[in-house]
Amino acid sequence: MQNPEQAQMVFFTGTMFYSVLVATYGAFGYMQGFASCDIITNCLPPGATVKVIRVALCLSLLATHTITLFPAVELLETIIFKADTKHLVWKKRIMCTILVLITGLGSAAIGDNFGLFSSFVGSLGITSIGFFIPVAMYVATFKETMGLGMWIGCSWTVFFGLGAMISGTYVATLQVIGQS
Repeated sequence: MQNPEQAQMVFFTGTMFYSVLVATYGAFGYMQGFASCDIITNCLPPGATVKVIRVALCLSLLATHTITLFPAVELLETIIFKADTKHLVWKKRIMCTILVLITGLGSAAIGDNFGLFSSFVGSLGITSIGFFIPVAMYVATFKETMGLGMWIGCSWTVFFGLGAMISGTYVATLQVIGQS
């Protein structure tokens, strides 16, 4: 970073932007009545635009899936490859490929219940990645230099993420119970 003294503001701005973006996206979806669909693209009217959106979502998933697996990969690497550094690059690539295959095949095996599965993953996993992990990393790095405003901002982000996680998990649980 060219100006390390601005790290706090960069983090805060990025996290707040993410929070507002997620809240706006969710509110817009609920206002449009998309809460009745497991997968939002199933609620859209058929046409070329929906096909483009689905292709874009697939490409986005292909490009970012390994990024969401990064914390798990880093943790597994430290456990599995502690002492062996001779063929570490190839072992890492093989492990990442296996993780992507497991998640992809697991999603395919879920079949018609993919919407429920993605509700749980979104409620538990994505809120952690978006709200809790960045704040935890930030606080661990800057806790000595954080002012009151940053503590309030971090607390708000965690509170918002916790609310999103609890409400999303609650709705997903109700959907599972309703299908039983």
